Amino acid sequence: MQYENMIGLIGTLKQIEKIDEVNGLSFNGYKAIVTTERTSGAKDDAIVLITEETMRDNRTGLPKEGEAVMIAGSVQTHKNFGTGKVLVYALAAVMEIMTGTHWQYENEIKFTGKLGKGINYRATPNGRKITDVFVKLPCDLNNAISCYVPCVCWGKDAKEVAGWNEGDQITATGRLQSRQYNKCIGDGKVEVRTCYEVSIKDIERLQQLT
Repeated sequence: MQYENMIGLIGTLKQIEKIDEVNGLSFNGYKAIVTTERTSGAKDDAIVLITEETMRDNRTGLPKEGEAVMIAGSVQTHKNFGTGKVLVYALAAVMEIMTGTHWQYENEIKFTGKLGKGINYRATPNGRKITDVFVKLPCDLNNAISCYVPCVCWGKDAKEVAGWNEGDQITATGRLQSRQYNKCIGDGKVEVRTCYEVSIKDIERLQQLT
């Protein structure tokens, strides 16, 4: 099958740091948080990884916190098998610092992949029907493994996708969103955590697994 994986972000740089590994995978570059804003005013934080090579190609140098940046690249995930935590991020192929004041927020994703395990149709606490899925995509940092991107489908898409199967080929558009939730960690303690996932806007099944 033909895979496609593109993400475009325009937002403000919340933080940036030099790193040499990603969940145990060697990585020479930077980890950044880029904040975008929806039309509703709600904000999403996106984790962005930028290789040293991509940063060198950015002629304006290392961006500063608070500056507006443009990111073009792919959506990726990487699991830490020691902790079980999965990092969901954008891997930048291009990064530019935006100049002037007339830029607009952007957070757009388009990919083609296969549905993974765990298609879960459920209702949110406020009664909205959603379906959680994982979309299998190639890993751009290690071609020996795959990425499984967590996605959320809403409304009529949620009901339709709930009847699809692992291995079905799909194409979808959406945005990379962040949301906070409360996690019980024992002894009555609750920890606030952040979940990163793709909110699906449109999804289509291209080929059904037979």
